[in-house]
Amino acid sequence: MITPENFAEFIMMISEEKISSKVAKEVLKEMFATGADPSQIVAEKGLVQITDEVEIEKIAKKVISENQKAVLDFKSGKEQALQFLI
Repeated sequence: MITPENFAEFIMMISEEKISSKVAKEVLKEMFATGADPSQIVAEKGLVQITDEVEIEKIAKKVISENQKAVLDFKSGKEQALQFLI
């Protein structure tokens, strides 16, 4: 059972963009299944949304440098390669 306090915390996490809408769906399912509080679920599953632009840029550069074939595929018009990189 989801408590009002846990549901309020869940809504605040969405409002403050600590989790994305996609992650919110997963967290809500887990809350219903286990009754756990949302911050516990997010922490245990590593689902915190990164909002720091510098950190996002570092991650993007790392993904690009480690996946040159997918980058070349995308540059040659294969749009599915972008999904792989994401």
